[in-house]
Amino acid sequence: MSGFLFVVPPLTGHINPAVGVAARLAAYGHRVAWACADPALVRRLAG
Repeated sequence: MSGFLFVVPPLTGHINPAVGVAARLAAYGHRVAWACADPALVRRLAG
């Protein structure tokens, strides 16, 4: 499978749409990673 890196600014309007896409990719077995200027937010997104 492939790997995807989501690079998002710490703004809800940019993160919320990406979360759904990332979840679907992960459900299909792809590797998903996050990059953001807010380390606490990255920890929450990475689960």
